[in-house]
Amino acid sequence: MNARLALPILLLLLLAGGLWVVFGGSDDRSQGNQDDVTLGDDPALSAGNLEGGSGGTDQQDGGTRTDLVSTGETDLENEVQASASTLLPSFHGIVQDESGAPIPEVEVRAYGLVGWAASWDGDESKLAVSWQTTTDQNGRFSLPSTPRDRLRFLIEFHHASFAEAAASNQPAGVGRTRDLGVITLGPGFTLEGIVFDQHGSPLAQAEVSTFRDSDLFRFSRREPDGRPLRAPVLTDSKGEFRLENLPQRAVRLRAEASQHFAAWSSSISGQHGDEVSGIEIHLGTARQAYGLVLGEHRAPLQNARIVVSTTSTDLGGQGNGSSETSTSADGRFDLALPAQADRMTVTVGAEGYWVTEQKLKEDDLKGAIEFTLTPVEPLHGLIVDEAGRGIAGATVRLVENRQGQVNPRDMVANTEVLSEKDGSFTLIPNLRSAWGGRFTVYAWDDNHAPGASAMFRLRSANRYKAPDLNLVLSTGFQASGTVVDPEGNPLSRARVHLRKLRKPRRNSFGAQPGDQRGGDIFAHATTDTSGQFAFTGLSEGDYRMEAFYPGFSPIDSDDFGLIDTDYEAYLQLHPASGIAGTVEGPVDRFRQLRVTANAPGFDPLDANVEADGSFVFEEILPGTWSLQLRDADQDASGMAFAWGNTEPLARLDGLEVPAGATVPANLQIDLAGRSGLTGTVKVNGAPAADYAIFVLPQMSGSFGGDDPFGGRNLTRQMRVATTDYAGRYSLAALPSGDFWVLLCRPGRFPDNLHGGDSSGPSGLQRRDALLRDGTDANIDFDIQLGSLELTVQNPGGGRYARTRVVPQPEDGRRSFSFQLRGKGYELRDIAAGEYQVMIREEGNWRATRISVFGGGVQQLPLTLPEAVKKKPKPKAPR
Repeated sequence: MNARLALPILLLLLLAGGLWVVFGGSDDRSQGNQDDVTLGDDPALSAGNLEGGSGGTDQQDGGTRTDLVSTGETDLENEVQASASTLLPSFHGIVQDESGAPIPEVEVRAYGLVGWAASWDGDESKLAVSWQTTTDQNGRFSLPSTPRDRLRFLIEFHHASFAEAAASNQPAGVGRTRDLGVITLGPGFTLEGIVFDQHGSPLAQAEVSTFRDSDLFRFSRREPDGRPLRAPVLTDSKGEFRLENLPQRAVRLRAEASQHFAAWSSSISGQHGDEVSGIEIHLGTARQAYGLVLGEHRAPLQNARIVVSTTSTDLGGQGNGSSETSTSADGRFDLALPAQADRMTVTVGAEGYWVTEQKLKEDDLKGAIEFTLTPVEPLHGLIVDEAGRGIAGATVRLVENRQGQVNPRDMVANTEVLSEKDGSFTLIPNLRSAWGGRFTVYAWDDNHAPGASAMFRLRSANRYKAPDLNLVLSTGFQASGTVVDPEGNPLSRARVHLRKLRKPRRNSFGAQPGDQRGGDIFAHATTDTSGQFAFTGLSEGDYRMEAFYPGFSPIDSDDFGLIDTDYEAYLQLHPASGIAGTVEGPVDRFRQLRVTANAPGFDPLDANVEADGSFVFEEILPGTWSLQLRDADQDASGMAFAWGNTEPLARLDGLEVPAGATVPANLQIDLAGRSGLTGTVKVNGAPAADYAIFVLPQMSGSFGGDDPFGGRNLTRQMRVATTDYAGRYSLAALPSGDFWVLLCRPGRFPDNLHGGDSSGPSGLQRRDALLRDGTDANIDFDIQLGSLELTVQNPGGGRYARTRVVPQPEDGRRSFSFQLRGKGYELRDIAAGEYQVMIREEGNWRATRISVFGGGVQQLPLTLPEAVKKKPKPKAPR
């Protein structure tokens, strides 16, 4: 080794060791306590690659590049500085068994997704982050600093001796550590069931897979999380199966067998040690579709993706479903379809080809289905500098839109290339699963700010217009600065984020005085030994910088614009401030409580409430904070992201947190004036799984009034539950008042939610509920469903007519509107009772009253208005 290099490297290694000792023994109040964030032995999470999210690998592996980190030091020092991310893990916690003993060697997997993370299609090429580590001998684990915000995480815990556990939809605060607390693994519950064929006979050798359940599944046939929790089991000769160590949460089972259409179970849950039995899964009648996917010159395409969406009566009342497969090496595929499908749509995608979509008819299934895909148009463009000179070696990346204003380096790539010597480039889009259709091309290099094309569409060759991809890259600006502690001493290894701000909202409705301007983390850097940092090659725009360091409260810079000059900041951290709180009241009635802290001008923070009622916010900015206590289990289920904006269980306003102080806070759960709601649902005498229960307040003026926001305000306060395998449902902590309780079919929402008329919302059945005085109410639904078949007496001579089927009286049962044509119309599984069938004819309504009975099909013959024959136009004289 060169002697001149040996000494600096040795000094750097000693520096790394010293820093490890200093920060490894930091005060327990610091979220960066190394005792709390052991990473385990996974080489993918070594100190040298944590700064990039998952090791600086390419995007297909979930990694993120860190080109904007500018330290001016050697590669080795960069590696040492990158270890600062171990001081600011995104998540940490401890895994224990039910006796409180730590569990080592638990495999922890974390998947960071853009947007919703409760349900995942399993396509790992779309993951923004994919991490894996194991717990240490003390059961502790931590995960790297999240490289960007607006990610939601699915975190899984696996151990051979225990049931799986998971935390879904977990937001990660960039630059902050989220303490997941104690994750308890137990023995799980045992489940026994039988798989039947379409004739009700037990089915041997059926494959049964276990999936995590989520509320999304109840409104979509998409598979929960896209992959099973464990290896499938096979049914025995009696069609029976047994599953052990199932997680203490809701799960669903998917059964499939040759020559049958796969079916799902209802939602099933159990506590540790429970024995759940009597689960039945009935597979539908299937027919096999087969075919061939060809590409250019009729060459067979391997690994083409085929998705068939169906509307069928064979899907357990859900009414729709999908099947998916991929082609083999010879381009062939086989696909199971329901035997009685009303409509089928097939979508085919393959790398390098346009997406093809086609409606399938009955005759199409009598033989092989052949699809010939058209090669996608290559994207051609040119990368030049401001003088018009071509830029060689620039990274050119094609990305799907809806990833926010984050750095293109941190976006998930569809495909990317380097520009040629003259700045030209060619991209071949991969549309195999990128079916959203909206894309942008980004380009950058080490000396130029990222440039972007206008958004354009890519899906099919129809109406495709080649986009303008001639991009001009500017030299860009620099945002730099120094981070110091409260005494003014420079801080090495502080983490600094650069947030690119969005344009101010034109409509400030809902904004509060002092609210910070929103934006996305665009880049992150680590300070050098002088406390300095720099972001280079920045495009014109508005930004804000945020600095973090364990043991201190963070600091935000002023908002600044990069228009014609660079920017430099002096960021002095605050002495550590915090909130140490307790929650008093019936904490044990809730699976997980969460406290949210808000202050004007700052991002909201979350903390989980421990079993003893304690919670803590560490290293927060001094200011006036408000605390709100909510049922996090409702939030984590997914539904609260859309609705359920209910009043918190407790709140505390005006909490003054001075610099350097940890203040106490007490939140009292007061269930006075709140109520719970439980019940069961039976349909035609049998317990009904997966039916939805919607609870809406009977708000004055919401329906038929003059308030244009009445109906929307109502839905913001709506709560929802779904029935389990035994037809049971429950909702906790409902406010007092008068409510509508609506029963809806699986996958259906109430009608007339936004106040279209004065009759109120409707579904299968609606009940009034008066919730008062902190008592629990019980509302059972025992409903009869039948079908109404409208037959047409004059199919040849009649024209179509506007038709309405309205319940009599209008008691919350759903109304139906449609066009009645010659082939007739069937309304399946509607609530039994009296209806009025109305046909519009020449501006007037012709009405017929009919009764629908449970379990049967009621027929009503109707006559359509006669078609009017058009008089032939007179021929023009020659």
